[in-house]
Parts: sequence; structure tokens; C-alpha cells
Amino acid sequence: MRYAHITPIPLLERILDPMVGANFHLVVSDLILESPKYLRFYRGRLRQGDFVILDSPAFETGQQTDLQDTVHAVQLLRPSEVVLPDDINSAENTVDVAEDAIAALVDIGYTGRVMMVPHGSSLSEFAKCFDDLLDLYLHKRITIGLQEEIPELFGMSRQEMIHYLNQRYGSPLTYHLLGVDEKLEDQHVVDARSCDTAKFVVWGLNGWKIDPGQESLPEYPGRKSVGGRTGYFQFDTAERELIECAQYNVRVWRENV
Repeated sequence: MRYAHITPIPLLERILDPMVGANFHLVVSDLILESPKYLRFYRGRLRQGDFVILDSPAFETGQQTDLQDTVHAVQLLRPSEVVLPDDINSAENTVDVAEDAIAALVDIGYTGRVMMVPHGSSLSEFAKCFDDLLDLYLHKRITIGLQEEIPELFGMSRQEMIHYLNQRYGSPLTYHLLGVDEKLEDQHVVDARSCDTAKFVVWGLNGWKIDPGQESLPEYPGRKSVGGRTGYFQFDTAERELIECAQYNVRVWRENV
């Protein structure tokens, strides 16, 4: 499983230095539009052959990016994959906004992968949303994004959800984990292509090195310890030890081994 490490803009060159080996990334669309440094950094990584996913800032702001802004960000960055809009509170609206986004991406000639994120208030509603999303774009290259709250919502792990959806579809699909739980139980998910998280960088910027398989984990301090949910992206430090801790975490979690 490949890890996309979400990193503050002032620290991109230091923490995601090519020598660290990070070549898989997730970026948020509003920062692509607002920060020339952010856009320039990830454009450079795409030119080097890295895989870059464009997502909305829904986690940070609680709101979806305007579709026109998303399309503009896609045009500026030309990412490897685009996360389609979704509505955590409505399976029906998730399908509607995804359909609108697909049409808009087709209009600008986007030919990369798309990530669909199904939702539902029950497992049956979630499964129907999954089916409806696949019907929108079945002939294209797709990834299914699974939110971190799957166990709380449906009483099954994300690994179990992947098995359930593969059985429903009839063959394996490509999956991405949206976030990593604080106990790192997702490190044992072997059927997901990738996941994205700020946790390993945040732990590092608090002075903690985290190894795969580590039995005793420090309490996750949250983004509040490094600027807050949105302020995190502007966090900076000159403390070499903290930078090295974050680099270490990115390096050892470049891939789950």
C-alpha cells in the first residue's frame, strides 16, 4: 500500500525531499488555486513521474469546493487522479454531484483516473450508492475511496468492506483509504492501493518517530498541535530534529512493508 503524506506548504521541499523517496501525493484543490508554491511543487513532482491525487478541502473546511474551482484546479495541475465530489450526508446527492463533475471533466478533456467515494446511512444504501457511481463511469479507470469512519458506520473494517464490494462487483477494484486510524490498524489492509494521511508528518513534527508494526504508539496530537485543521498547511519550523523525525516517518511509511 502506498502512502500520500499531507505536508505543510513551507516544509514541502524539506520533508518530501526526493531523497526521502515520497512519490505518491494527495493535494487539495483550494491550495492549488491559492498558492503558487504549492502548485509549482506538485507540478514538478508530476513531471518527475510521481502520482498526484487532487482532492477537495472538505475535510479541512467541511464544505465541497465549487465545481468550477475544481475544474480550474484540474486544468492548472493536470493530476494523475481526481477525487469526485461527494456528500457525506446523502448517498443520492453523492451520485448527482459526481455525475456533474464527470461531465465537467469530460468537457475539458481530462483523461486521468477518477476516485469515487460512496456514502449511505445503512449498508444497503451504501451499496446502492456504490452501484450507481460505477454505472456513471464504468468504462473509465476508477478508484473507490473509503472514508475512515467505515467501522463506526457499518460495523466492519475497511478490509471487510473491500471484500464485500469486490464480491458485489464480481472482481477486484482499486481502493484508496481516505485517512488512517490513530491505532494504525489500516496498515494491515493489503487489498488497498493507497491511503492519504497527515498523521505521520504531524507525529514527526511533534518529535515522534513511528515505525510499521510498532506496538506502542504515542497519542496522536492532532493537527491542532501544528496550526489546526486548515492552519496546518501554513505551519513552519526551523527545528532540524523535528524535520528529521517527519522525514523518517515519510521514508519508512513510503510503502507499507
